[in-house]
Amino acid sequence: MDSMTIQQVRQLYEVERLSLRQIVQKLQVSRKTVSRITQDQPLKKITRKLLCQPYDRLIREWYQEYPFIKATQVYERLKSYGFPGGYGTVKRYTRPLRQKRSPGFHELTFLPGEEAQIDWMEWRFPFGVLYGFVYLLAYSRYLFVHFYPRHSLEFFLDGHLRAFQEIGGLAHRHRYDNLKSVVLKRTPEITFNPQFLEFSRHYGFSIHPCTPGRANEKGRVERVIRDLLKEFDWTFNPKIPRDKIMEFLNTQWLKKPSNLVIIGPAGVGKTHIATALCHEAIFKGCQTIFLSLFDLNAKLAKAKNLYSLIEFYSRIPVLCLDELGYVIPTKEQADCIFQIFSKRTEVTTTLVTTNLVPSDWGKIFDSVTASAILDRLSLNGKFITFEGRSYRSKK
Repeated sequence: MDSMTIQQVRQLYEVERLSLRQIVQKLQVSRKTVSRITQDQPLKKITRKLLCQPYDRLIREWYQEYPFIKATQVYERLKSYGFPGGYGTVKRYTRPLRQKRSPGFHELTFLPGEEAQIDWMEWRFPFGVLYGFVYLLAYSRYLFVHFYPRHSLEFFLDGHLRAFQEIGGLAHRHRYDNLKSVVLKRTPEITFNPQFLEFSRHYGFSIHPCTPGRANEKGRVERVIRDLLKEFDWTFNPKIPRDKIMEFLNTQWLKKPSNLVIIGPAGVGKTHIATALCHEAIFKGCQTIFLSLFDLNAKLAKAKNLYSLIEFYSRIPVLCLDELGYVIPTKEQADCIFQIFSKRTEVTTTLVTTNLVPSDWGKIFDSVTASAILDRLSLNGKFITFEGRSYRSKK
């Protein structure tokens, strides 16, 4: 207690004639302190000698030699030395010595291509559950996400293959949580899933499961932010029209039918932005499908009932068709794709990413079909061009 406060208490009590309660309220000090000052009593309490104090050296030596020793064991030992107190006294006195110290963690650093961190994300919505396969490069923090209806082994393997294709390679070491698709059991020794072990051997990457309780080992993938747009490095390519993307995002694109076509060369972030928009739609409870033109062509080729498949993709509230321009559909597949776009016009929202400017769409569709598709996409639609360097070349 500083001397200024003591003088204030005496001034308020002796001169201002305030009560103890009023002084406490004004100065925000304890009532006992104010009472001692007004009665000229010492402020410091008389400290009593602790019963364990004479045995302090012994107790500390025991804990230094046996850090795991319990308070009950210390109490039993002290009794043989004539300790007069009880177990509760010993328990309170030894509590600081028995406190578990939280382990320290050093910051993990990585070389380019050294490690990738992989995990599943689960989201529950009114229309069901979606599982996001997350593949994150530890050095560059390049993030790949693909959504599946389940988190079974076949989707887990498919997620890896899609990530390898998107990134154009894979990391030397893959770090996982203790997923059943990777680790069957940890005791008495780690047993890996034989199917996944064969998969890793085929593609040539090592498996590193996280140590239980060591969240820092896989902290990068654990910190994946809900809004992927916040992770996008807009400064790398200043020519990318961020304002136009944000303008579209701020419209009623999930309530009113809207179309967005993102045009640009490979690696400038078209798929990332489209994924972020789909991500936003999912979190707002809107049923969304994201697939590449290659995947759509494959589904059309295998479909037993093309009409049902066309109707299915026509009714999806948000459909994102990625990588239009990298594969050329057959005449029958092109007609089906046109029917999907046509049925979605002014009914649902469609997102498209492509490496071709509209005038070159005749290279993948015939000129009549390309013109008809562009006409339908331009209705309530925006065409945004991305320019600049490839993010895959970013150091």
